[in-house]
Parts: sequence; structure tokens; C-alpha cells
Amino acid sequence: MTLPTLRVVVQCAGGLYLFYVAVRLWRSQQIDATGAADGVSPLAAFRMGFLTNILNPKSALFFGSVFATALPSNPSAELLAASVALVLVNALVWHLI
Repeated sequence: MTLPTLRVVVQCAGGLYLFYVAVRLWRSQQIDATGAADGVSPLAAFRMGFLTNILNPKSALFFGSVFATALPSNPSAELLAASVALVLVNALVWHLI
């Protein structure tokens, strides 16, 4: 069952929210980018970036959809392990380099 009207409503609501955030940022005070991170240690910055990426549901949804379409209906344990390892290596290479 598809609901094209609901999709359009959700898209418009998301667009309006992003517009609201943009206006708020535009009207806010200018913050010096070099002075904003002075009190953050490298470990705290790494931890904050790691948690932001690992808790992002977009990644799980993306890889779930890729696995659902690319893997056979009954994949072997080796194929599942290789798929997860490939995603892990890809993510590490992308975020560390």
C-alpha cells in the first residue's frame, strides 16, 4: 500500500523544518570558528564524532536496504560475516582517512 499524499506531506514538513533551522542559524550571532573548539580535547572530539556516526540511523537503514537486495534469501554465516567485515573496513577507511 502506498500513500503518495503522506509522502508529500512528510517531505514538505521536513523541508519547512530545515528552512526553520536555516533561518535560526542565519539570525544567530556569529561565532568565531577557531575559538569554538579551544576547550575540546582530541579524545573528546573523536568520541563525539564517533558517537554521532555510530548512532546515526541512516547508516543502518542504508546497509539494511543494500543487504536486503544484494544477499540471497538464506545467506551462509560466512557470507554474512564477510558482508559485515566489508562494511566495517569500508567505514573505517572512509572515516579515518
